[in-house]
Amino acid sequence: MRLFAAGFNTWNQLVFDPSLIKSEPEDLTEAEVILENANVQVIAIWPAHTLLRTDQGLQQAGASTIQPSDVTEFTKIIVNGAGEGLKFENKTHGSSIRIFTTFGTALDDIQRGQWDFDKTISQVAPYDVGWVILFDDGSVGTVGDPRFADCLGREVTAENPAERPAKVQDLDGLGEPVRKVAAGGYTVMALTQSGGLYAWGAQAPGSHRQQLPIAALNGVPNYVEVDGDVDIQDIAVGECHAITLSTEGEVFVLGGNRNGQLGLGQAATDHVSSWTKLDIPLRENERVVGVFAGARSSFLLTEEGTIDP
Repeated sequence: MRLFAAGFNTWNQLVFDPSLIKSEPEDLTEAEVILENANVQVIAIWPAHTLLRTDQGLQQAGASTIQPSDVTEFTKIIVNGAGEGLKFENKTHGSSIRIFTTFGTALDDIQRGQWDFDKTISQVAPYDVGWVILFDDGSVGTVGDPRFADCLGREVTAENPAERPAKVQDLDGLGEPVRKVAAGGYTVMALTQSGGLYAWGAQAPGSHRQQLPIAALNGVPNYVEVDGDVDIQDIAVGECHAITLSTEGEVFVLGGNRNGQLGLGQAATDHVSSWTKLDIPLRENERVVGVFAGARSSFLLTEEGTIDP
């Protein structure tokens, strides 16, 4: 397996070869191989630190290191852009979610709120001011800041306030389950079982705000067409960019590119407004099997083997 990466690299967080570490590293503007191993698992992508697992054990790059004994505890805390933490626990007949004001209070187990559910959780993805939750039955919930209600993709009511996890009802009407969620910045996405992509979100605050990867998002999940309506098998969202992997193995990128995170090369503009196919230097019989995103970085995981005609 090979891991390609592009984007923000100020702390050498995209460098896993010690001989290539620089005192003044540059961003990677093209998708480059940063690690090769028989097995590669992406554990966490933080703003200044990347954490992987290979056959050789834990692999870390960036501004800090985590003791192997702390990895399980640290990665159980899903931190959003506001620094708040969320932990979830699956039980025999359901699950629970706990939210913490800071990462530190999460480590100390001082929770701000707890909610129980009668179904288990498959995935939780953070965005700047909240989280999107995928349950094992394919339904989706959100929880977050009421000031950015469009990021919730649902109506905020007294019974279902922003600060309490509640279902995104519009996704229930699709007639098929959601199998993956992704979020970053103020953008949230959901990928259905058949490969349909839906997105919602809010404009970022501030005078120097980043553009959304998809223009004109609002609080209603809307269908997103990628390159003439190809089917999608994987998605990832950064602070202001998005990555999709089609069922044909093609990678398409969109959005902010100020740090080269789209992997399109130095000549590319700071913002790409339409889905653009990424040219990846793959070997014969090598294919992309997963896409991942940091706030301002992109990762592509490949594997080699027989490719069906």
